Amino acid sequence: DIEHFCRAGHLGLHPVGMITDYALNADGVMQSPLAFAYHDLGHLYSLAPIGEPGDPLDPVVPCLWACPDKRRAFRCLLLDWLPQRLAPLKLDAALRLLLFVWFHEQGPKITAHLLNDEERQPFISGFLSMAAQRRAFCNGLAAEYQAITDTDAALAVAWAQRLYQCWQAADCQPLSAARLDACARDFLATDAPQLLEHLNFIEHNRGALRQLFAADASWETDEQGSLAINWYPTDCKNLYTSLLFESRHTRSGLQHLDYTDVIYCIARLSPVWRQKMADRFGRALPGCGLLEPYPRLHESGCRLL
Repeated sequence: DIEHFCRAGHLGLHPVGMITDYALNADGVMQSPLAFAYHDLGHLYSLAPIGEPGDPLDPVVPCLWACPDKRRAFRCLLLDWLPQRLAPLKLDAALRLLLFVWFHEQGPKITAHLLNDEERQPFISGFLSMAAQRRAFCNGLAAEYQAITDTDAALAVAWAQRLYQCWQAADCQPLSAARLDACARDFLATDAPQLLEHLNFIEHNRGALRQLFAADASWETDEQGSLAINWYPTDCKNLYTSLLFESRHTRSGLQHLDYTDVIYCIARLSPVWRQKMADRFGRALPGCGLLEPYPRLHESGCRLL
């Protein structure tokens, strides 16, 4: 299951599933024994070269995600050493799903680029990945992962991002209990309240936000009559997915998938769209917080504000 992949995800170990059932769900799609094995071979071929001399990661993230020991260290930080302050949030399942996406579905190479790409906002990349897993591919998840809420997913991504930055600032060395606790204290004092303010705004204005984005979007219908609404912000183009709404997901068959919350987060990066949203609702939007450009790290490891 997902936890097994998380626990072994740092290793150069790539299981190929051999099933005896007529069909089994993988990535939200029922697959025959041959298709299931072929699906796993795809992961093997993309993951196996990571860390090999002929397949170096980008120099901006030297060895960090290519090194099994470093991947294991971050897994321990994220899953095994959750500060007691965060226990009431009950993020365990959401954190496992996120790490599964990072280690297995996306793989260390893509994850490294998303977490270190200064043109993107790493929170949005993680939130988008979780949204896709929990919507388009949710029928391939066990019940405990289907039960993850939007709030759970967002808080898990925000905490993982904060923890990753703290770990980077410590030169990717083990964090003391005191430093972990301080990281959690800062998260609860700043990141979590700001994020919850955004989620509350989205929840109360989802319909109006969807209409605002859809009015400036491309409506496309495929040969089967499925509708996809794609939103293309001029000043954020090519940074993130553009999908706002999908009447039917081709692979899983799930219907009426809405990504208004993800598009809102992307729109927050655009000065033009921040103004459009403020004009639409006649009020100032919640403060930037997590939804700001990627924070550069000073040589000392401190965030530059």
